[in-house]
Amino acid sequence: MKLHQTILVTVFIGLFLNQNVVLAEDTLLKGLKKNHPLLLIEDGSWTKIKENRKTNPTLDKILLRVEKESKSILEKKPLTYEKKGKRLLSVSREAVKRIINLIVTYKTSESPTAAIQYKQRAETELLTVAAFPDWNPTHFLDVAEMTTAVALGYDWLYEDLSESTRKTLKAAILDKALKQGNDPALPNTSWYKKEMNWNQVCFSGLAMGALAIANEEPVEAEKILSQVHQYISFGLKPYAPDGISPEGPSYWAYGTTYQILLNESLKTALGTDWDLWNSPGFKSTGDYLLHVTGPTLKYFNYSDGDEDSDVEPAMYKIAAELKKTDLLYFQNQLLEIDLKDPDSWVNRFFPLVAIWGSDFQTEAEPKVAKNWTGNGPQPLAVFRSSWKKNALYLAVKGGSASLNHAHMDAGSFVLDRDGVRWVVDLGSQEYFSLESKNVDLWSRSQNSQRWDVFRISPLSHNTLSIGKHLHQVEGSAKIIEFKPNGSSPRVDLDLSTIYSDHASKVTREFSVLNQKSVLISDTLTNLKKGETVHWNLATRANVTVRKRIVTLSEAGKKLRLKLIEPMDAVWKVNKADPPPHDFDAQNPGVSLVTIDYLARGSSKTTIKVLAY
Repeated sequence: MKLHQTILVTVFIGLFLNQNVVLAEDTLLKGLKKNHPLLLIEDGSWTKIKENRKTNPTLDKILLRVEKESKSILEKKPLTYEKKGKRLLSVSREAVKRIINLIVTYKTSESPTAAIQYKQRAETELLTVAAFPDWNPTHFLDVAEMTTAVALGYDWLYEDLSESTRKTLKAAILDKALKQGNDPALPNTSWYKKEMNWNQVCFSGLAMGALAIANEEPVEAEKILSQVHQYISFGLKPYAPDGISPEGPSYWAYGTTYQILLNESLKTALGTDWDLWNSPGFKSTGDYLLHVTGPTLKYFNYSDGDEDSDVEPAMYKIAAELKKTDLLYFQNQLLEIDLKDPDSWVNRFFPLVAIWGSDFQTEAEPKVAKNWTGNGPQPLAVFRSSWKKNALYLAVKGGSASLNHAHMDAGSFVLDRDGVRWVVDLGSQEYFSLESKNVDLWSRSQNSQRWDVFRISPLSHNTLSIGKHLHQVEGSAKIIEFKPNGSSPRVDLDLSTIYSDHASKVTREFSVLNQKSVLISDTLTNLKKGETVHWNLATRANVTVRKRIVTLSEAGKKLRLKLIEPMDAVWKVNKADPPPHDFDAQNPGVSLVTIDYLARGSSKTTIKVLAY
C-alpha cells in the first residue's frame, strides 16, 4: 500500500472511532506546528519586522508604501464575483493583493489601535470571497490564487478571528479548493503533469490552503500534500539544467514566486521543504533573472511577456537562501524607483519584500560573469560590456515554438546601448482581446491560428522567416558554440530544424566587437530558388535610411545598422501599424527594419548586418 494511502487509512479509522487522530511517523504532516502562523513566517516575525523598521529606513519605506496601498483598499468596495471571459483570475489576484497588504499593515503598524481597521477590512474581504458560489475551478489558476489569499488570511489572522469566521473560511478552503483539486482524475486538473507555471501555481495554492487548516483537517490536508509531493517535479523540470524559464521572465515571476511560496510554507509549517530548493537548476534561476534583465531595466521578454521589469519578492528569498546578495543588483534599483514614486505600480506580492528582504543596498556590481549562456528547452546567450546603465547588452535565444507560451521567435534578440533599448520584442497580446474574437490562441499545432497573431508570428520578431512560411513548430534552435571571452565574444545558433522544409541548413552568428558593436551573420544553405529570405528587426526609435546605412535615433543618441551582405540587397522600413488582422493589438511607434532577399539558387546565401 502506498505511503499516503496508509496514512489516510490510519486517519479515517481514528475519526470513525471518535478518537484523537495520531498520524503515522512517516506522514507528510509530521512536524506540523500546532500554533499559527504556519505560512511563510515564524513565531515572533511580526514583532521583529516592527522593531527592524525603526532602524532600517528602507524597510520602513516599504511598509509605508504597503500602508498607502492598504489605505486605498479601504476606499474601495469589497470584491465581487465577476468573470472576464472564462477567468475569475483578476478577482483572485486582487484578493491576494488586498489580503496581503491589509494584514501586513495591521501586523506591522506602529499604531495597533489605528491598524484595527485594516484587520477588519481583511476579514470582510475574506468572508466576501468565502461566500462566492465557487472560485472558478474550470480555470484552476483562479482557485489557486484565491486559496492563497484565504489561506494567508486564515493563518495570519487566526488568533484575531472569531470561531464562526474561522469555520466559514475553513469550509471555503475545503469545498471550493481542496476538494476541487485533490485527485488527478478530477475535472480541470490537467495541470498535474504539466511542465509549466500552472503546475507550480495550482499546487502551491492548494498546499497553502491544506497547511493552513491541517491541524483541524488532517485528512484533507494529507490528500493534497501527497499529490503535491508526487507531482510538483513536473513544474520544476523546466529549470534544469541552468535555471532558465522556457516561458520567459514574466512567467518566471509567476511560477517561481509560487514555487517559493510552496517551499517556504512547507518549511515554516513542517520544518522541511522536501529538498525542493535542490531541484535541478532551481538554485541557478536567480542568476537567470539577473541575466535577462538589461541595463535599461527591461527584460529580454521572449515568449508571452512584457519587457517592463518589476520588483520580484521571490528574488529576495532566493538571494537570502543562497547568500548571494549580488542577485539583487537590479532588484534594489527597481525598489528604489518604486519607493521614490508612491504612485508607481507594484505587484500583489510586493509586501513580501518586507518579510523576505534584509539587504536593500545595491552592490557595486554582480560577481557573476557578464557574458553568460544557459541551456534548456529555450537556450539563451547574453553579452554585456559592463553592469553600468549605458552598457551594450545583447540577449539571444534559440528554442522552439512548441513550448508553453512560446512564440515563433527562435534566433531573436534584443539590444541595449547607451541607456536605450534599440531592438525590441513587442511582447504578448492580452489574452481576452484575442479569445473574445474567437481566436484559437492555445493550440500549438503547425496550422494553429495562434501563429496568425502578429506579435506571436515570426514577422514581428528579430529573426528570419522564409517567404510567407511559418517556422516549424516542432523545430528547435540550438546553441552550437559560445565563446564568452576575448575581443570578439560570440554565439552560434543552428536554426536548421526551424526552416527544414526550405533550406538544408541555417545558422545565425552574433559577434560582439570591441564591446560597442554587434555583427549578425546568417547563412542559409541550399535555400530553394525563388524563395525570399525575410530579415527583420523591430524598434521604437526614429529611423532614417541612407543607402546601406540605417540610423536609429532616440533621446539624442544613435545606433547605426550597416548592410554588409548581400551587396544587391536593400533596406526597407515599415510601420508595425496597422497590424495584419483586426484581432491584432496596435503597436504604436514601432518600425520594422527589414531586408527581403530573393534567393538566386546558389548553394549558400549570406546576410550580414553590423549594428554599431
